[in-house]
Amino acid sequence: MMNTSVKFFVLLVFGILCLVPWPGPLDSTAVAAGISSPDTTGVPICAGERLAVKKRLAHIFANQQTNGDIRFQGADSVLYYHPLLATFAIESYRGSGDLVFLQQAHDVLKGYFNYLFVHHDTDGDFLVERRPTDVAASSDLEDVGFNAMLALDMLSFSAICLELKMPIDALYWYQGVRTISKHLIDMSFDPDAYFFLPTRANTHQRESLFFGLSALPVYFSRELGDNISKSVVRNYLFKDQILLPETPSHYVTGHFTADELAVTNETTRAVRTRLLLGSLERSGFGGESGTPSMLYQTTESNDTDTTAGMSSKDVFGEYTQCVLADGGTLAPFPRHLELDILDTLVFQKSLLDASATAELRRAIADVRGVLDGRSPSGAAGSATDPETVKMSIRRVYFAISSLRDKWKNRTLFNQNENSAILGFDIYGAISDLWDDTVVTLQKAEDIETARRLSIDGINFTATLLKESVAPGESVPVRFAVSTLTKTVAVRSIVVMTDQGIDTLLNADPPLEISPSDTVHGFPYSYSTVRAPELAIHSFVLSAEIRFADGSSAARRHFNRGVFITRPITFVVRFPNGMSLTEGTIPIEIDVKKHRSFVSLIHAQWFSPVGLKPVEGPVIETRMPAHADELTLQMNIPVPTPCRPGSFPFTLRLSSNGEDVGTISSHFFKHYRWLYAGPFAEKLESLDARYAP
Repeated sequence: MMNTSVKFFVLLVFGILCLVPWPGPLDSTAVAAGISSPDTTGVPICAGERLAVKKRLAHIFANQQTNGDIRFQGADSVLYYHPLLATFAIESYRGSGDLVFLQQAHDVLKGYFNYLFVHHDTDGDFLVERRPTDVAASSDLEDVGFNAMLALDMLSFSAICLELKMPIDALYWYQGVRTISKHLIDMSFDPDAYFFLPTRANTHQRESLFFGLSALPVYFSRELGDNISKSVVRNYLFKDQILLPETPSHYVTGHFTADELAVTNETTRAVRTRLLLGSLERSGFGGESGTPSMLYQTTESNDTDTTAGMSSKDVFGEYTQCVLADGGTLAPFPRHLELDILDTLVFQKSLLDASATAELRRAIADVRGVLDGRSPSGAAGSATDPETVKMSIRRVYFAISSLRDKWKNRTLFNQNENSAILGFDIYGAISDLWDDTVVTLQKAEDIETARRLSIDGINFTATLLKESVAPGESVPVRFAVSTLTKTVAVRSIVVMTDQGIDTLLNADPPLEISPSDTVHGFPYSYSTVRAPELAIHSFVLSAEIRFADGSSAARRHFNRGVFITRPITFVVRFPNGMSLTEGTIPIEIDVKKHRSFVSLIHAQWFSPVGLKPVEGPVIETRMPAHADELTLQMNIPVPTPCRPGSFPFTLRLSSNGEDVGTISSHFFKHYRWLYAGPFAEKLESLDARYAP
């Protein structure tokens, strides 16, 4: 375990590791540059409740401990298990514009985040050990919901840094969020449960414990892929899964059992409801059928607060319930913050000349208009006009390209800025920021393309036929084109990835697709040769479709994810130990199948030189598609004659003729000691020692 000073230094350095951008919203009161601003027009939503939250937070901040810890008492205890201090702080600030309060929040939260990672992350994996509030668990449990909230709250903290005109600090915390979320997903996602399970510190062993807030990593859909994020939402938020102690679907409907009411109070339920409803919002389920039933419903007639020391009425609960009742944007965390950080960095650090900076800020405002769902007015030159948006996207691309030369020469920032934060590689972080911005620009472009195609009734989709593949295995993808209103003539379809460009269709004469036709599908194969094993690999498929009528090409970007794992894994156990008895030794082979397919298992053992002994047994068995686990038993004989000592052997397993893996081990044949006599008939001979 690292000592405090080393670990703190590592925390600072860790911000350079790369991940992916964020889906998270700034307030609808964004200024033209995309940076949030206080509510200055009219009375802000829940104004009185915001003010009460601000006053309560100021009291909490004033009592911070010297080591950075914050002691939560009474109704404030909801923030101990739900780390949302930065999120509540910036939301309450937007109702007042009180920069003094925001500066106080910055100073306190910076110390609190560092305290958590220094004192409550014993294994240094940047996942804080904290158990859920309503489960008896050991202190080394790394709860998924808590760490997801912590990462998202740090995203809000990055937005606070922007409000305080501290873009380098905002970039640092933004980079840290990306790092933590990637670790969280890699550690917690279980492909069998298709859910996120808590892990134990140091051992990193997943525990089969299901909690409602464990669904929160779906906020990080860029890292998961839209397909995996939406699958988790459908399986755990749209369905009443009884295997969950605190079913997520209850929080999005507001219907709670008596037992659930007994372990949470009104504030806890309101906070969790907002977070999970926000995850639906972020995952694109706002317009899907069935979603209206997911509206929050109060349960005042059933509210029974049995949590000791916590009032059912407090400022955080009243504010959250007010936001829920208002029906506006529910996801409370910043969205597309990479655009705001890029904007502020370029403007405050004068990374471009004045004219280019002004163009970039206008372009970012146009892009954000698309991302925030503002419909185009159709007026020429309008900030949301499709052609204007297209030009704005190009301007942001061009600005990034213009900055890369300075970046390559390491002249983008001066020496003081390079060392503003100890151990932080600002050049590595800004490179990742540009990559994130490119992905966000692709999303804006995709929104505009989908809108344009929908006007003509054209559907253009990409579906993964597998969401779990072996290392190096290609992912089969099916692109599909259909039309609902009129016949269209397609001349070509091209797919672009980081691996190259592939042509799916090049038709002369063009392929005509009419509303009466079935969907036209086009197969494609994406290679995952460099993807890490036992982790989610996310990638973007950019597909361009050209029509015969001469209209401009329509380009769509599909964010997808697959879990990289071997189809079958196995382990060998020695139930009776590794000592040879009566010429054989029993072993058990536990086989686990990670995908649904019929498997013919073939197990046999070999001598150390790779030869199969005559006595060597062979096991052949069949695993049906629905079977996930199988235990095989073998009695391995030792070839005779066999000298006493250690006997090595090799066990090989294959599935459907393909090698699954090899395990090399050994067992023991003990020596037998024989004593020969007679011995001399002398009294002293009883005390003498003789060799065998």
